[in-house]
Amino acid sequence: MKLLTRFSFILTCVAFINCDNDDTFSSTNDEEQITLPVIAIIGDDLTTGASFNLVEWTASYEDKMITDLQETIGFEFGFLQNTVGTELAFALDFPTTSYVFYDVATGGMRSITDFFTPENATNNFYTVNADQGLLTYYLDATSTCCDIYVHSYNQLSGASSESYIGNADIAPVQFNVFASGNRSFAIAVDTFTGVRNLYVNSAIDGERLGVIDVSEYGGFMYNDVRDEMYLFNFNGDAVSHVVLDINTFTTSELTSFPLGLSISDGFNEAQFSQNEMIFKEFDGIVSSLYSYETNTIITYDSTDLINRIFEETGRGINIINTSIDLDTRTYVVMGTYMEDNIMYGLVVLMSLDKEVKLTLETDSVRPQEVIFIRD
Repeated sequence: MKLLTRFSFILTCVAFINCDNDDTFSSTNDEEQITLPVIAIIGDDLTTGASFNLVEWTASYEDKMITDLQETIGFEFGFLQNTVGTELAFALDFPTTSYVFYDVATGGMRSITDFFTPENATNNFYTVNADQGLLTYYLDATSTCCDIYVHSYNQLSGASSESYIGNADIAPVQFNVFASGNRSFAIAVDTFTGVRNLYVNSAIDGERLGVIDVSEYGGFMYNDVRDEMYLFNFNGDAVSHVVLDINTFTTSELTSFPLGLSISDGFNEAQFSQNEMIFKEFDGIVSSLYSYETNTIITYDSTDLINRIFEETGRGINIINTSIDLDTRTYVVMGTYMEDNIMYGLVVLMSLDKEVKLTLETDSVRPQEVIFIRD
């Protein structure tokens, strides 16, 4: 395995270098200290086309292991729906009839079947995986038009419950349903009034928490740390929004983020800590890091990232996905590069000011998602 750093010394566990099994790998000398996250990568095989290949490294990043999860778990058809912590959720069949969960940190597996068994459901249903629940939005087969329900299955207790959303058009459901933390959200147009509503339910037991008219808003972003949703109106400044407090279901006065966010219609992906927001574009690039304390934004551009990586490593990377680990202040770039007309996978760990800390080869695996492994 090739390891490239911008330092002149070799990255091994000898003098001046501390290797441990904590969440990070630390290297110190008289000039600087590097702190790296412990990561794993999942992606497809560039040679065979096989999906769900897991790449893991030792704590010192000297050795790696590649596992074919589809073969290990033993399923023929499925797709990776989302990741909660270090647990990958594989939805089997379409529409989804069962789930297999694989914990990257422990190698443990579990499966859930028969989580959705209502009497009057049609085949027109869609399931999302939340922290504790499996939420299935479905059309009641006995309704004359569009009675939408959400069926909640608690993964911890095995209990199920039903909640009525309304007589509404939720299509296309895969773009209008979103779950995060203990909340689930659906955007649907009321069949009778034509009003575009945001329906908020508990992701644990399906209980309805509230409904709000969002006809004047286009973009939505949920902060799971502060339990609030940003509703962007697109009428003036693209970052102008009101804040919806989920607990009280009240909205703030119109406010705005600094320029640097590129909000799209529908649900926007973001990651939050108590004081920061990481915003990701639909092309997989983390484009902005916002500080609530200073009300400032650091922006990232794919061209700049590509140029920085080429300058420091000599690799011309085609970026597939990126992520940020706030604990170690590390920007992770995943992509591919060409060498002797052969395509290889590459992961680059950078500081938040875009200095290359470490590059990791993934050989024939095209990296598509990073999993941060913590205690």
